[in-house]
Amino acid sequence: MTAESNLGEIIDPSENGNLEYPQLVELCEQMDSEGLHKFISDNRKNLAVLKEEIPLALKAAANPAQFVLNSLEDFYPKEVSNVDGKIDSTLLGVRRTCIMIMECLSILLMSTDLLSVSDVISEDVKDQAKAIAEEWKPKLDSLDVDANNGNSLEAHAFLQLLATFGIASDFDEEELSRLIPMVSRRRQAAELCRFLGLSEKMPGVIEVLVNSGRQIDAVNLAFAFDLTEQFSPVPLLKSYLKEARKVSSSVKPGNAE
Repeated sequence: MTAESNLGEIIDPSENGNLEYPQLVELCEQMDSEGLHKFISDNRKNLAVLKEEIPLALKAAANPAQFVLNSLEDFYPKEVSNVDGKIDSTLLGVRRTCIMIMECLSILLMSTDLLSVSDVISEDVKDQAKAIAEEWKPKLDSLDVDANNGNSLEAHAFLQLLATFGIASDFDEEELSRLIPMVSRRRQAAELCRFLGLSEKMPGVIEVLVNSGRQIDAVNLAFAFDLTEQFSPVPLLKSYLKEARKVSSSVKPGNAE
């Protein structure tokens, strides 16, 4: 996991006419969120290029923030298909795309040629984002902190929604910090914490990770927030290796039925 991401790495607006995927601009002009989802799905092999070009294409939308909110409609579909108790790959793809589109709006908001965030996110859109967040929040209560091993798309999407639309202050900091271990393995974790104003909560979050045997995630966040004096990486990694050896030695050939 790294603390770096695409935020702030804005392409020069003059390059807008040289997009590899000019179809993105057309989809944004038409506010076609369903079409954008399909286009991203069809071109997932070139995800890195899409992540660079979607923020530019979003400028063509009449209301970029509303367009992004519209794209979240199927994150929690009314009917969820389960295969052996697991969410199907199509829904996982949709959820990853929802997160990426929100990240792309964040990139647009960081663009230096914008006068202010309010130029893109109106109070009405913020209210809509809050309503979506309030609808999503109870769904996280059923998630086990360790269920996704720090890689929960549901928790990530909720936190990204708050970060992108600047509505974190409407939610309790303690509750938000308790969600961080659910996303600690995702590369955007440290950045999300900063955007959500949770930097001061990091010692407690790291402590939770250490106590739950997630030393690797703890070390990553300790480095990201300059907390390595408080949480020395070497002992944590040694502890991790010790536990890993125990697990490895308990699963020997011949032990399995």
